[in-house]
Amino acid sequence: MINENRVYQMTQLAMYEKNEGPADERIGSYYATDYIGGQLLASVFAATILYGILFAVYAVCHFDELLLLVYGDELRAFLMTALLRYVLLLVVFCAATLIIYLHRYRRAMKGLRLYSKALDTLASETGSQEEKERYR
Repeated sequence: MINENRVYQMTQLAMYEKNEGPADERIGSYYATDYIGGQLLASVFAATILYGILFAVYAVCHFDELLLLVYGDELRAFLMTALLRYVLLLVVFCAATLIIYLHRYRRAMKGLRLYSKALDTLASETGSQEEKERYR
């Protein structure tokens, strides 16, 4: 006889395996520090490219002012301001990356734990050792 509760559980597990499962397994295959560290490295790289593009656009738009700075006394102050803005951009990017990817990692690990627990519950209800191994 068909047990409706087991069918519902199996359907929920299949939906998880199809939708969130692959992404959660990919994220869950890393340690938290490795996953977040890799994302932070990518974020630093992206922020550096973004700042380079923004600086180039500024330099093209304000070329005459930059030439005056090169020949004047204010070049050092301009470069310090540009460096400070770059560091500020890095801090904002890294903080946002840390918050977003820490949340994603925790959500993926929670999903994997719930999935494993649901598999164990389903396997314990079946009672058959063969079925327990099949669902693992």
